[in-house]
Amino acid sequence: MPDAVRLLEPDGSIRWSFDHASWVGLGSGCAWFDENGRPSAVVPAGDGTQCRIVALDGDTGALVDEVRVEPDDPAGMVPVHQRDGWVGVAEAEGENASRAWWIRRANRHLQLLVARRDDEHLLDVNAAGSQILTSPLTGGIIRVRSFPELDLLREIRIPRENFILGACFVGTYIVARLYYREVTAVIDERNQIAELDVDDGWLVPAAGSWLSVGSDGIRRWWFS
Repeated sequence: MPDAVRLLEPDGSIRWSFDHASWVGLGSGCAWFDENGRPSAVVPAGDGTQCRIVALDGDTGALVDEVRVEPDDPAGMVPVHQRDGWVGVAEAEGENASRAWWIRRANRHLQLLVARRDDEHLLDVNAAGSQILTSPLTGGIIRVRSFPELDLLREIRIPRENFILGACFVGTYIVARLYYREVTAVIDERNQIAELDVDDGWLVPAAGSWLSVGSDGIRRWWFS
């Protein structure tokens, strides 16, 4: 069976497939539904050494539109849903690069917004869709940027921290999972940092709260 994006029925049968080339290296794409239930995906192009984002027809899987993006062998692709139809697509290649694009479907065409930097992880978006969280590959810093301008609004330096595993907006706070000390911390509006007594699972944003995901299950946390 060729490499493909597939839409499955509730019983597991395949409604449609959109065939595509195989990644030449260890690349991996991702797929998502936008706020109107329309499918899109990141897939290889040509001989598998190029990358494209495709918009697909929800009923048939037919190609509606596509745009080419830069990486030839992307890894760690994650969609981040935002307001106004935008979906941020974050690529993280460890210490090599970290890129982000934002995609929006306007009628039958894709609109593409490209981050100006290739060394910042995209972590989260606030509820209003007006701000995003990023962290540089060098670690130790969380940045708040405006959206869609991507201008720097705020920079938070984490002492002794060499990597940010994840971070999200929770109301007026920012919650982050810190690698060096293996703790979850909360950051207030004055950039004051305090450790939280919560599970040490992987941090996942969850609409005014966050999830800790571990081998023993998923727990949801929020501030009362």
